[in-house]
Amino acid sequence: SYRCSGPQDLIDDMQLSVNVTLVTPDSCGAIWFRFVNNLEGYVLRVCSGGVALGTHSGSSLMPVGSGSFRHPLSDGMTTRVEIIADGTSMKVAQCDVSDRGCVHRQQLFEASDGTFSAPGVVTLGTFEDVRAAGGQTYKVRFDNVQILTPYEPILPSPSASTSTVTPPAVDVSSPPAAPSSSSP
Repeated sequence: SYRCSGPQDLIDDMQLSVNVTLVTPDSCGAIWFRFVNNLEGYVLRVCSGGVALGTHSGSSLMPVGSGSFRHPLSDGMTTRVEIIADGTSMKVAQCDVSDRGCVHRQQLFEASDGTFSAPGVVTLGTFEDVRAAGGQTYKVRFDNVQILTPYEPILPSPSASTSTVTPPAVDVSSPPAAPSSSSP
């Protein structure tokens, strides 16, 4: 996996939406949240067939929930995903591609998990499949990131802050994986 550097704001409950483009074959985008000390937190993997949420601690990845896209994404295709983290409740949806919010929300799954409740950072990157071929470059583009916090289930309160990042689209590439070696 590869995590981009980014803001170090600590966030717990939130509503995050972002456009994700899988640029190269077999690439999976990743959104880490409640990620603490660059070591552990939640990660949502966005792959061609759907999404998978898990707890990520060191090299350990434990599944929390997953959902399939109605139509798999082909290389270069963009989708918008939304994560709502409210206490132990996690909701993940696919939305129409837009510059903010979640238009025409299709909920992919809802899960409950209290492994990580402390505030942590939100980080974007790549998280390729463990069966991925060595020497391959994985590339994902993220744009129009929007984070609302504190998350309000009905309407954002007047005190809610909105962080919208709209720089030119950013391509995220992970370096080629080192070939695995085997001992005799």
